Amino acid sequence: MGFCCCVPNCRGNYQKTSKVSVFSFPKDETLKRKWIQAIRRKNFNPTKSSKVCEKHFDDRDIIKVVRAYNEHGENLEAKLNRVKLKEGAIPRFFPNCPKHWSTKYSSRESVEERRERQENYQLNQAIQKSLQSKKKYDDEFKFKSFIELSNLVDSVRVEVPSEWSVVKKPDSVLFLIVEAVPVPNIVLSAMYDNFICGE
Repeated sequence: MGFCCCVPNCRGNYQKTSKVSVFSFPKDETLKRKWIQAIRRKNFNPTKSSKVCEKHFDDRDIIKVVRAYNEHGENLEAKLNRVKLKEGAIPRFFPNCPKHWSTKYSSRESVEERRERQENYQLNQAIQKSLQSKKKYDDEFKFKSFIELSNLVDSVRVEVPSEWSVVKKPDSVLFLIVEAVPVPNIVLSAMYDNFICGE
């Protein structure tokens, strides 16, 4: 059996049929005092084993999945093995206690939520910009034949990196990286011709 909920009149994890996730009291003293005030236990001093179960938190305060963007800008989600609370979350609901114990969830966006939203927006924008830049580059410099490649090499639009040397012949294009010290030496080479390009 896991930790039981310390909130008055709550049976969270006291029975096998009521298994719930529980959360430790915050280390931040100010937030901890808010938790203690919320659960209204007289002369209560929480210990490491004191827990509050998920029944007393708004669903919007409980993080059950993690989200990330892949290289295609798609939003991916993965379920957490152990749920956690958002920063600043406070127990709000007390089903078996007087109604005035419970408080409404504030729809006002917290600093943490605003920062997370802005970071996700900026990340998504950066990914979209990167994808658009890549697509533009691919569309501009892709080739399907040796003739198209040969024309691209002649084009002023193409800037070959300075460490590469280009040897262009009527039926082939050779890219080389040459070391001059201590003696000239071809480190890397790539050749494209009519046969490789499918002509």
